[in-house]
Amino acid sequence: PAALRDDRDIRQSLRACLEELLHSVGFDLAQEMRATSLRIERFLKERLHEQFVDLRGKIERIHKGVPLSPLESLSFPTPEFPNGFAQIDDARFSKALSMYKNAKSFFERDEKRYMKEEIEKQIQGPISDYAAEQERRMFQFYNEQYAAAVQKLASFLLHQADDYFSGLQATLSAEVDMEQLHHCERQLASLLKEQQ
Repeated sequence: PAALRDDRDIRQSLRACLEELLHSVGFDLAQEMRATSLRIERFLKERLHEQFVDLRGKIERIHKGVPLSPLESLSFPTPEFPNGFAQIDDARFSKALSMYKNAKSFFERDEKRYMKEEIEKQIQGPISDYAAEQERRMFQFYNEQYAAAVQKLASFLLHQADDYFSGLQATLSAEVDMEQLHHCERQLASLLKEQQ
C-alpha cells in the first residue's frame, strides 16, 4: 500500500514492485537449484560408495585379503546458477499492470487479486522453462562428473590391487638364502631348548 500512494507516479511504482518481485522469485529459483545440486552431490557420493563396496566384494571373491581403501577426498563441483528471471521480458506483464485503476478500487474492489492472478499466470511459463533448462544442465553436468568419478575410483582400486599383487610377486620370487634360513632355524631351536 505505501508503494502505491497517489502522490507518486503509480505506473513507475508498479513496475518497480514488479521488478523487485521478479528479482526475488528469480533469486529463490537459483537458490533452489543450488540446494538441489547439493542433494544430487550427496546422492552421487553415496552411490559411489556403494559401487566401492560392490567392487571390493567382487575382488574379495577373486582373492581374499586384498587391502582396499575407499577414495577419500572425492567432491563434485557445484555448477553456477543464474538468477531465474535475469532475461524475462517485462512486456508479458503489461496486462497485469494495466489492471490498476486507482488505490480505492485496487484495495476495496479486490483488483489486487486479479492482478496477482495475472502475474502468477504470466510467471508460470518462465518458471517452468527455467526449471527445465536447469534440469537439463544438471543432468549433463553431473552425468559427466559421475562418469569421471567412477573412472577415478576404478583406477584407484586397480592401482591398489596392482600394488598388492606386485608385492606378493616380489616376495614369492625373491632369492632366498637356504643356508641362512637353516642357520636361523638351528639358532631358534637352540634358544627354545635353553628355555625349557
